[in-house]
Amino acid sequence: MRQIIKIKIVLAALIVLFTYTQCTNPYSAQPSKLKFSSGEDAGALSTSTSVAAFENSVYKVTRSRCIGCHSSQNPVHASDDVQEAHDIVVDQFKVNFSNIPSSRLVAKMRDEAHNCWSDCAENAQEMEEAIEQWAEIVNNIVEEEEEEENTDDGSGDGSTGSDGTDETIISGLSSQEAFEQSVYPITKQRCTTCHITRFPRHANANPVVAHNDIVSAQSVDLDDPMNSRLVQRLGNESHQCWSNCADNANEMKEAIERWKSLMVDRVIANVGENSTALSGTVSTVISTNPVPGNAEAGYMEFELSNVLGVNESVTLRVKISEFDEFSYQVWDPEIISSNYSIRVKNMKTYINGYYNPQHSVYTIVDTTTTPSMRSISSYYLLALKDQGINTDQFSFSFEILSIVEQ
Repeated sequence: MRQIIKIKIVLAALIVLFTYTQCTNPYSAQPSKLKFSSGEDAGALSTSTSVAAFENSVYKVTRSRCIGCHSSQNPVHASDDVQEAHDIVVDQFKVNFSNIPSSRLVAKMRDEAHNCWSDCAENAQEMEEAIEQWAEIVNNIVEEEEEEENTDDGSGDGSTGSDGTDETIISGLSSQEAFEQSVYPITKQRCTTCHITRFPRHANANPVVAHNDIVSAQSVDLDDPMNSRLVQRLGNESHQCWSNCADNANEMKEAIERWKSLMVDRVIANVGENSTALSGTVSTVISTNPVPGNAEAGYMEFELSNVLGVNESVTLRVKISEFDEFSYQVWDPEIISSNYSIRVKNMKTYINGYYNPQHSVYTIVDTTTTPSMRSISSYYLLALKDQGINTDQFSFSFEILSIVEQ
């Protein structure tokens, strides 16, 4: 009889343990981290001021209401160490200053009735007000810093490069805006069966809710999109694929890559005296001006006579091919001229008028071409696609492009 009682006790303990482990977010077993700051999360001010504001707002609630579990259990937002509690809230995206009601600390009580101490709606409101108090202090200081920056001499939207090329800096999109133009169209179309209301609500009709839940769940890794949970769930776990799982995972990976790229500041060239015009699209170049013996490659050709101020044709010719689904291969840049020697220095590559610093291979060029020695560089350049092979157009600018007097 005692043996039977012991077995029952063990089984009961196992059931409790299993229930406890299954209550956690299934995405959090090995979560990838969203490795960027969207600019309006709590970490926008990782200073003693933010910690002090946290201590006098959210921390009062967590120390009073959450200490039973979260003084030692992750996330330790009720830790005895206020700095540790502050940092875990920031690092795990538990609050969102740009949309405070969507903050995880609020939603857990409002939507999931998680360990409410009285009425869940009232408790969620109390937490929301505490976050608002924290955010107000942080945002006021950020605004003061921005005002100081805006009054600095030399500020402005445009800039001129050190090489004299006239360029304009185009700020990247916010994380929210980039998400809406990349991952959200997929989740809104493909994940609505479950994830409109079930966390993470990345298919919610409100794109702000969808974005913030993906951030909170750490479902994407912008530094390594393939490692993103959204990709792994499709590729490795065949989770709710809509066609071929490998293809679906790749589609999601490309969307996450686009999310990241849309947030990057870009440089647009204002076409000047040392710049070529945009060529035809890459696909047009390859189909209409193919490289002999290589049907997958084409010549991009640019007339330079107007730039050089001569009547005789002088042509910049560059080979290009589609390297893979993400990038182009560019190589063998040369200047074709029957009579002129031409100095070429600091050749920048632009796609759709934008310069990406990763495409800097030819910026080290400083050479002189001749009618018999036409090569500008022997290096290959891998250039990331922007809008795709049927849309992308290339152009080039030079710090120096001039005829060398004989």
